[in-house]
Amino acid sequence: MDKIKLLLKLTLGFITTIIFTLIVIFLILKITILNKNYVLKTLEETNYYNNLTEEIENDMGYNLLSSGLDKTVLNELVIKNEVKSAVMNLIDSIYSGNNYELNNKNITEKLNKNIDEYLKKNNIMIVDKKSLNSYTKKITEIYEKEISLYGYLNNHTTKFAKVNNLILIAIPILALFFLLNLIIIKQKFNGRYAGVTILSSGLILLFIKEYIIKKVDFENLIVISETFSKTLKQILIDIDNYILIASILLIILGTLLNIINAYRKKKIKKH
Repeated sequence: MDKIKLLLKLTLGFITTIIFTLIVIFLILKITILNKNYVLKTLEETNYYNNLTEEIENDMGYNLLSSGLDKTVLNELVIKNEVKSAVMNLIDSIYSGNNYELNNKNITEKLNKNIDEYLKKNNIMIVDKKSLNSYTKKITEIYEKEISLYGYLNNHTTKFAKVNNLILIAIPILALFFLLNLIIIKQKFNGRYAGVTILSSGLILLFIKEYIIKKVDFENLIVISETFSKTLKQILIDIDNYILIASILLIILGTLLNIINAYRKKKIKKH
């Protein structure tokens, strides 16, 4: 009977530790990648809008070579403030779960205007309108793809919002289970597991940081594009730092609670 009781006690203690660890991880995600303001701040800090504008301009320039047109047709086509506004609208749609369609009308109109002015200035007659329309469409697609990370963000807006909402709901539910488990352990098994749980959780987080996250090569991380990778790298570094800070604080707090608990037990025995 004692063995069964001990097994139940250890099992409940293990479950409590896992629940608490998940709560901490979810909270870290909520203040980083699942926090719209944090993401927007990180985009600014990593110079994302400037880098993205340059990336779009470079890609458009590469496609210009095969068109036979002069680089002047791309003058003032991509403006940083417009890129920033488009990205921010896309970010809003991701966190709200709404679909977002990028308006390419402004880009198309400016490009057509630049092309017309170039052709008139150089007295060039349009022979192949189909090819010219195809080029205009290609330039517009480049803008749209770069803004939406080649359609990746557009395809995951509703999924991201669902995950965000699920975690928001999960945190208080897990917190309730955590408290109930501690109460059950204390009432049924006469044990104080808060210190052990917190210490164990801190050690698990430290393990995740040192043996899982540490294996990610942040410096050479390339996902989708260099511009996006730079921002993603900063987000992962921030998450890594938060996990390290949380693990150290929990280890210290858990150790202190265990020392206090041991001191109380010793004091009770003396009396």
